[in-house]
Amino acid sequence: SMVKSKLRHNKKLYVLDTNVLLHEPESIYKFDEHAEFIPLRVLEELDSHKRGKNEIARNARQAHRYLDGLLSNIEISELDKGISLSACSVYPSPNHQGKLFFQTFEKERAEVADNEIISVTRQLSDNYANSEVSVILVTKDINMRIKASVHGLITEDYRNDQVSNVGDELLFSGQVEITD
Repeated sequence: SMVKSKLRHNKKLYVLDTNVLLHEPESIYKFDEHAEFIPLRVLEELDSHKRGKNEIARNARQAHRYLDGLLSNIEISELDKGISLSACSVYPSPNHQGKLFFQTFEKERAEVADNEIISVTRQLSDNYANSEVSVILVTKDINMRIKASVHGLITEDYRNDQVSNVGDELLFSGQVEITD
């Protein structure tokens, strides 16, 4: 299936929600040896946030620059193999064994962005059902984490220095950052 054969060394595939990139564009370089996946809807949402002078708009533009820089290093025909984060990292580090994948498969569009991103994550999760790869949706949005958990997905909150696991403690995770 889509990225399965390319993921032997990456035991985790992190699906990044838009708000993670808007919160910290550098997050794409912070998943160490793991693989990351960016849904098409996230690219569209970034686009819709990039106008203006506020921090969200600046972060949206910065995330686009990082993604554009990563894409400029590969042949588009190679996109399915994932983009190595080690070669072109703004944080050069031997830990960047990770790969970045973009959604290249069609998925029916949903009116609500969250539902579409959850649906794409579900499809990935189904694809890896019989493998050692865990598919994990990373989002700053607690409601989305709850919805994804209801769909049987593993979710994590993104925190600047580490990715904290959200499991049974989902509803009791202490402070929630509220953003508009």
